Amino acid sequence: MEDLMVLMLPMIETPGEATGSMGNDTPLAVLSSKPRLLFDYFKQIFAQVSNPAIDSFPGRTGDVPHQPVGPNA
Repeated sequence: MEDLMVLMLPMIETPGEATGSMGNDTPLAVLSSKPRLLFDYFKQIFAQVSNPAIDSFPGRTGDVPHQPVGPNA
């Protein structure tokens, strides 16, 4: 139902694409009355990227190594 209200309804009402995100609404471990593991008390506060950036080598025009060509190679 939330998908309909947050994502679909704005796309119907306006000609643009709706913006939504999958947030973490888990309560903080420190506020829990249940025993928690140590790593539950720490939260990652940055976006983790598993692949290198497209422009990870600035200034390079291609990924082909330079090879000499011709009879003097």
